[in-house]
Amino acid sequence: MGLINRAAKGLVKLKYKVRKAKGIPEVSNKKMRQFHQLYSGIEVQQEIFVHESKQLEGIIKGLLLLFFIMGILFYLNRGNSYLQEGNYLERPFPGEMVQRYELEVLGFPNKAWITLEVEEKEYEKDDLEIIFPQIYDELVNSALGNNESWDSITQSLKFSGTASIDKIKAEWEPEDPEVIAPWGEILKEDIPIEGHRTYLDLKLTYGEYEKTYRINCKLMRKPISEEERNLEVFKEHLQGVMELQKGEEKVQLPDEFEEFHLSYKEPYRKEHLYFILLGAAVIILNYCAKEAKLTERVKNRNTEMLLDYSEIVAKLTILIDCGMTIKGAFKKIVNDYMLRVEQGDKQKRYAYEEMCLAVHMMENGIHEGRAYGAFADRCRLYPYIKLGRLLEQNIKIGNKHLKILLEDEVSEAFASRKNLAKRLGEEAGTKLLMPMIIMLFLVLVIILVPAFLTFSL
Repeated sequence: MGLINRAAKGLVKLKYKVRKAKGIPEVSNKKMRQFHQLYSGIEVQQEIFVHESKQLEGIIKGLLLLFFIMGILFYLNRGNSYLQEGNYLERPFPGEMVQRYELEVLGFPNKAWITLEVEEKEYEKDDLEIIFPQIYDELVNSALGNNESWDSITQSLKFSGTASIDKIKAEWEPEDPEVIAPWGEILKEDIPIEGHRTYLDLKLTYGEYEKTYRINCKLMRKPISEEERNLEVFKEHLQGVMELQKGEEKVQLPDEFEEFHLSYKEPYRKEHLYFILLGAAVIILNYCAKEAKLTERVKNRNTEMLLDYSEIVAKLTILIDCGMTIKGAFKKIVNDYMLRVEQGDKQKRYAYEEMCLAVHMMENGIHEGRAYGAFADRCRLYPYIKLGRLLEQNIKIGNKHLKILLEDEVSEAFASRKNLAKRLGEEAGTKLLMPMIIMLFLVLVIILVPAFLTFSL
């Protein structure tokens, strides 16, 4: 993990150098403002560096975990690979189902995909007397209809059950109903290139008299491209190769066909791609979640400061009314806050931390008015900016109406706090709306499902 952390820090430093070389600020203004708001009085550049290093470290760990899992999956799938030694297929053991293989044939000008059905390994002749092998029968479809002739049928036939004389009935009977349907539709799809010979029986019936006519016909394929024709010829050649190897434990696929040199590979499994996309989505969502969390922290900081503003300005007004200077009142509020934090009576608050920083600036020799101005700039909220400018103006040019202005500010601050509390309450109620809807839906399901089941019974 230490190596990953160092690598992440090195990449972040490299990013800073590249941005600096291009004349771009190392950190965006938006992120700089966010960290200035969250970490007052601290070197925010270092905090940003730590934040981005942790983000990048999380991305690197996620990618490493993703690659590790993918490696395990590929390793496990090696045992499930059905293509062996480049051109061998495992034949099922006797009694097992026909195995279906999908392969991509390499060597043709264009990619070719084939689907093979490898039957179980055949028993020896001695075993055939006990167990009959499974027989695979291919049926051929044929019909005439709008075709040019009976020797070239490429479309479905149109059978008619009546003749020109109403009392004569016609009945079409194909040689095999699985090849040509009784209504004339051609059902067979895998027609050989040289065509398929079959016959139709036409039985004419008139009363008790009937006569049957046999019509020989030949099914032909629809015109196909030269590439498709080559692939079909190759499939038939492949079936012949498989027939010759029925007694073998493995099926050896040909490495040459006509003028083509062939090789094979298994099709890429889409589930691997889905897993990669899912992992990438998780990493991106994790990164976005951290960015959203940072934005949420800034929002919570601003809300907390707005809630504390009325308390701060009220304390400041009371202390100044008691005769203390602005600087003395600031120090008094800060000292009370620090004491309560040390005693554990109060948690750290952003607004008071900004006041602590302002007092430290004054103690280190920075002019009082400048410290108040910096306090307002760091807070970046209108009420605090207004208060800071008011105190800064009082130091620079004086203001005999300061007490009145502070009292007015106190009234306005408590009114704003009341409105803010009301808005936060409404937001909390809105967040609870979805759980309430889900609970209502569950109650309806509990009530209605038994009712519907009762009606169905």
